[in-house]
Amino acid sequence: MRKHLVEGLGVGSFHDLLRHCDRATHARGAACALFWTLGGQQAGKAAISGWREILQPAITDSSSDIALWPFDGDLDELLKTKQIVATETYPAEAAIQIGLGVPGRRWSQKNRYGPSP
Repeated sequence: MRKHLVEGLGVGSFHDLLRHCDRATHARGAACALFWTLGGQQAGKAAISGWREILQPAITDSSSDIALWPFDGDLDELLKTKQIVATETYPAEAAIQIGLGVPGRRWSQKNRYGPSP
């Protein structure tokens, strides 16, 4: 199935579908490509749902003060001028950036409160 996606999108490999933020770092493994919508490691269905049900209505509502980073400008400027700045990111990377530490065996996507003691 991945071969079909790679060929259909005209890229050299499945790895080519990873955004910079999806690639492995010293602190965590690689995410799955955002375009992948099958199986347990898929992220695409949730991204599509979020864009369709939350972001698109908010962005098209003239009364909302929302920006989509990086598409609407520099993050520092958007944070100063917008009430809401939305971005799509890899959850493990976000956890590290806000000080929750490196996800590991005690982490679970099903536990919204972070790692268990």
